[in-house]
Amino acid sequence: MPAPTDPTLPRIIARRYQLHLPGFVYVLLTALLVLGAVNSQNNLLFAIFGLAVAGIIVSGVVSGAAIMGLRIEREIIEDVEAGRDIRVRYRIRNNNWLIPSAGLAIEEVTTDRKGRHASTWSRHVSPIAAFVPWLRAGEELIVEGKGKAHTRGTATLNLVRITTTFPFGLTKKYVLFSQASAALITPWTAPIDKSSVARVTGGWEGERAHRTTRALEGEFFAMRDYARGDSPRAVAWRATARRGHLVVRQNTEHQRRRLALEINPATMRGAPLEIFIAAVAGLGNALVSQGAELELRADNASIAAGSGPRQQSRITRALAQLPSPPGLTSPTKTNDHSGSILLRSLDGDGSTSLSYEQLIALCRDWSAFPTPIAHRPTTSTSLTMLAHRVFRRGSASKGGQS
Repeated sequence: MPAPTDPTLPRIIARRYQLHLPGFVYVLLTALLVLGAVNSQNNLLFAIFGLAVAGIIVSGVVSGAAIMGLRIEREIIEDVEAGRDIRVRYRIRNNNWLIPSAGLAIEEVTTDRKGRHASTWSRHVSPIAAFVPWLRAGEELIVEGKGKAHTRGTATLNLVRITTTFPFGLTKKYVLFSQASAALITPWTAPIDKSSVARVTGGWEGERAHRTTRALEGEFFAMRDYARGDSPRAVAWRATARRGHLVVRQNTEHQRRRLALEINPATMRGAPLEIFIAAVAGLGNALVSQGAELELRADNASIAAGSGPRQQSRITRALAQLPSPPGLTSPTKTNDHSGSILLRSLDGDGSTSLSYEQLIALCRDWSAFPTPIAHRPTTSTSLTMLAHRVFRRGSASKGGQS
């Protein structure tokens, strides 16, 4: 059983009430009603004023109970490739025994209003949100939030907020939960075909074949008599029936090329670096899909030679975790294309060096390359943080004057 202080378990950080525009208009109209009732001594206005005040009281009581009983847990975050949707599953329940909840907006938050519990998901994915229209007392639901992944790297999630204006929309209430989670955003894989790879490598990157007497895979080479140790699966039964003795098929056996892909991003950063890594991921994927045993070498990552889909996954995950320095504002620096790669045969019979431009040219269609999406906080969050900053500046100025 995990300890109560386990950061992967959800815990409540804060509960807040916020007066938004509809509530402000309602309070203003209520104040005008009481002024009109006092000035005119009209009983109908007094009755309407009483109903308005009762609405505020009922809204506060019902909304407080509806939000206090909510609990949420972030259940599943799957690793995803940049350019695809990231899906997050939430388990939300209403622990109240009588009062339901309605209009629940669930959203991931980068930090609280004091800058604590910060997370990095906004650098990698667009805002993640879900909505629950109705949650009965004692009911539990599983909902799915969705956002668009756009930049590789480890996206950490911490704060998740449930907001509602139930029942009358007069005040906006939210409860903030903290639960540490993470998802790996792998780089977008540039589509690179076999002909493009063969053009720059001279065709030495694929498989090489040699003849063998006991191969069961590969292309047909010849027929021969059965020898002790041959597999029964290699017996050609039709030819055996015609010749009157056992005959086996002799095929060619393919030996995989063992290649090392050495990447040097040099001083690149920002968009050029992400494009470079997407092209490296595409090249690695193309080489492995053609049967090569590929080894990845970089300053901060090294993947031993391997083949198949698992090796493709290892390479893309390693590329996802390469350091990503922040982009510079200088145009001359953001256009830095100094990266290069070296594709070398571990069997010692070939190597190819590709510059940034040559590597990018292998992929002719970059239309699906994901572009970063700027994360903008919600209006309520912006106003709250702005008010907090103004308050701190005012307190600091008073302290300086005293």
